[in-house]
Amino acid sequence: MKKIILFSACFFCSLFVFAEETKENAASGSAIGFFITESGYAVTRYQLIGDASEISATLGGNPVQFEFVSGDVINDLAVIKSKSEIKAKPVSLLMGEGAQGQKAVCLTCEKNQEGEPVSSLVNGVIQSATGINGDIHHFKVGFDSGLQPKEGIVFNLSGVGLGMISNKMTDVYSLVHDEKEADRLCLAAKMDSLFPLVKDLPGVSWVKPEEKNLSDEDWKTIQDESVIVLQIKGKMPLKSGLAESFSQVLTQIPSNALFIMVTATSGYSNVNFAEKLMAQLKKQKIGSTLSPTLKQQYYNEVYKRFGHPNLNADQLVKIAAGLAEGYYLEAGCSIVSGEVEDHVNLALYKPNTAEPLITVRQAKVIKTEPEKTLDELTELAVKQLGKEIKAKKIKL
Repeated sequence: MKKIILFSACFFCSLFVFAEETKENAASGSAIGFFITESGYAVTRYQLIGDASEISATLGGNPVQFEFVSGDVINDLAVIKSKSEIKAKPVSLLMGEGAQGQKAVCLTCEKNQEGEPVSSLVNGVIQSATGINGDIHHFKVGFDSGLQPKEGIVFNLSGVGLGMISNKMTDVYSLVHDEKEADRLCLAAKMDSLFPLVKDLPGVSWVKPEEKNLSDEDWKTIQDESVIVLQIKGKMPLKSGLAESFSQVLTQIPSNALFIMVTATSGYSNVNFAEKLMAQLKKQKIGSTLSPTLKQQYYNEVYKRFGHPNLNADQLVKIAAGLAEGYYLEAGCSIVSGEVEDHVNLALYKPNTAEPLITVRQAKVIKTEPEKTLDELTELAVKQLGKEIKAKKIKL
């Protein structure tokens, strides 16, 4: 038996799908941020505010409006600035990285009894100085309590900012690794990743690692004066022309993109499964192809950031799907023909989940030549997939 993983420069086993933006998808809600200059520059998560038309917060009982300045999609960081003159209490940023085993504090955002978002403190520890497959741009943080923050700012015990937690990155980690492990930790972008975005801003304080225990009063000052809960409304196109090439490519990938990984196990070299699958998907109007050049650029950029000697094709496509908030289709076949049962399997995963949304298995004993068997089972499987996508009202 031979296992074939279709993964090449000319055909990367991937498909992208365009989906129109609707009013239901309009950004709204809250996000946590922190000031980095006295003049009102602040940092928050790009994923939450990069497409917002209105960003506001309450400072000293007064509403303050913010505007987008710059962002980094891959590290999920954004710089914003108050539209009015204010005097903020900035957070100092760590120059370098926190050590494994170092205690940390996360200021995160949760709702109070009235349903209003407020910041709260969660204690934890740095589990690893690197992220996915040794990615040096992120680090892993575990927390003492059952609460695993999906966003927030990570500080050392001196009140110095170490990083910004990204829910997107944590979800990607759960795809590539153990989802249960992901429930016990979060991934945070290191403050070093902010440097290209803030290097020209006056008043940003970069400090070397130090460790001292702040008092409860000190932490309350940081929580009340340095950290802000942002209110987000509206929708507008994502900003383009970001600093990193990965970000530039990622902004061209449409929402709800479909990424496909194909494997074929058979008694002969069946390298036609991907071609037949793509033809049937097109026939059933499940997805539409995107420029091969853009596809290759995207995967190359993913590999440059998360590339590792042990990173296989399946993991790479999962990471790409997770970062683009896209759907992931796992397709496989085993075609021997004759007296055995041949099968085609499809599993569709919604963005950043480890459990399939739809599973399809077409299996039959078909006493005919392998190519015809593959044609019949692939067509049946894709038709069934199309019916279930329609029944679940999935926009692909």
